Amino acid sequence: MNDTSSAIAFGTDGWRGVMGETFTEDNVRRVAAAFVRWLSEKKTTSAETAVAIGYDGRKDSRHFAELFSGVLTSGGIKVLLSASIVPTPVLSFATKHFHCAAGVMITASHNPPKYNGVKFKASYGGPFMSEGTKSVESFLSSVKHRNFTVSAGGNVVEMDFLPDYLKYLESLIDFSLLRSFAADPKNRVGKLFGTSVLIDSMGGAGQTILEDILVQCGW
Repeated sequence: MNDTSSAIAFGTDGWRGVMGETFTEDNVRRVAAAFVRWLSEKKTTSAETAVAIGYDGRKDSRHFAELFSGVLTSGGIKVLLSASIVPTPVLSFATKHFHCAAGVMITASHNPPKYNGVKFKASYGGPFMSEGTKSVESFLSSVKHRNFTVSAGGNVVEMDFLPDYLKYLESLIDFSLLRSFAADPKNRVGKLFGTSVLIDSMGGAGQTILEDILVQCGW
């Protein structure tokens, strides 16, 4: 097998690559091992030793999230792993909400389906600053394949990140206004559709989240 580890190239907030070429199991483990080194150097406090991990609906994203989790737990890091596909904002919220040291999102964002990737989120929920990304990348050269192990299970807590996120949305969005608008007969669009809106999530990780929210509000 060819060593493609040298082809790992980080971008602004993480790494993306073509699955089966540069984005491989070995390279995902290697990036995870570098991330463990970064957490160790950062000397996170005991109150923020957990890392939240989410993943999108791309091929094998859940599998790669589990691989990443296994390397982290082997390094003594507690992992809060999403129980299902989530959009990146949900992972960002979970990172901050559960007081994690960092977050990791397995996604290639807007890139074509043949890509996948790893995005890093800081404790505040936003993307890593460039110096943070460069710091993780700097540990790649010192991480050899013999240096990392993967624990099966380990200190991984599987969680549904969505309920807390949706509850938080209610503090930002006036759902009662959406309900009252839908309930007003003058806003109905015909007898069949009522108050309606066209939604196209384009196969994204958002899935039916927006649809479910609006249906519950009477749309």
